[in-house]
Amino acid sequence: MGTKLQVITLKQLPIIEEHLQLVKADVETRTKNAMQLVCTEETRGDVKKIRTELGKEFASMEEQRKRVKEAIMEPYNQFEAVYKDCISDPYKKADSELKRRIDEVEAGLKADKVKAVQSYFDELCKANNLPWLRFEQMNLKIGLSTSVNGTKTALTSTVLKIAEEVQELSRHEDAAELLVEYKKSLNVALALSTVRARHEQIELQKQQEAERRAALEQQHAAEEKVQQAIEEAQQDAAPPVEEVSAPEEEQPAAVQEPEETQPAVYEVKFAVRGTIEQLKKLKQFIMQEGMSYDDI
Repeated sequence: MGTKLQVITLKQLPIIEEHLQLVKADVETRTKNAMQLVCTEETRGDVKKIRTELGKEFASMEEQRKRVKEAIMEPYNQFEAVYKDCISDPYKKADSELKRRIDEVEAGLKADKVKAVQSYFDELCKANNLPWLRFEQMNLKIGLSTSVNGTKTALTSTVLKIAEEVQELSRHEDAAELLVEYKKSLNVALALSTVRARHEQIELQKQQEAERRAALEQQHAAEEKVQQAIEEAQQDAAPPVEEVSAPEEEQPAAVQEPEETQPAVYEVKFAVRGTIEQLKKLKQFIMQEGMSYDDI
């Protein structure tokens, strides 16, 4: 619109005829008296009756208030419907369409800047032999106000620094492993600490495995020695077997049931070496089998 046109004016304020102040004192007296009532088993019927009466009075007042509100709001609701059709809908439609067109143009401008910067990044990676480096790792925020030249300058500094760090890591004995970690974070210190920690864990695992194997071999050797000593003791203690034949003319005496004999007990001395847990298990086994032992 070329000139400002006053198209909305209020012709007359709504007029409400009310006599609320006239009944205020009576309402306050009735409600105050009701709240002072003592509700007991004997008086609860009267209290319920008073509460019902107050509720009906209030409901009547609410109905009158709602009718007044509807009467006031009806012309405004009619006005708002006409206003929406004639004013707000056309303005909102134009604003939405213009925003869409602006966003489309700005998205194109931003895409052109990103494309230019990414193309320059690809050239930098190729020139510095960094084919694995990804554009997303640069964490660039490119908007409409971003300077392409300024971004290229900062990008050059970052890529050259990465190339120098890769060259430095390549001189290490564990270059391949270090570079694998560096490519994840682009952080030299983190790559070094990660590889160092991994090597320490591997060495510790190797040491624990060697100790476990040595303990297992000692245990097997001790078991074999115990078994050999038992077999030798059994051979030394076995009495010779004599065959006695009775004369033919003599009748054999009545056969007596052999008395139950206790098994022979042998003493074998040997030294056992092992961990505390292994020695505890061996002691437990000896006690479970009912064997005795002496400390030597």
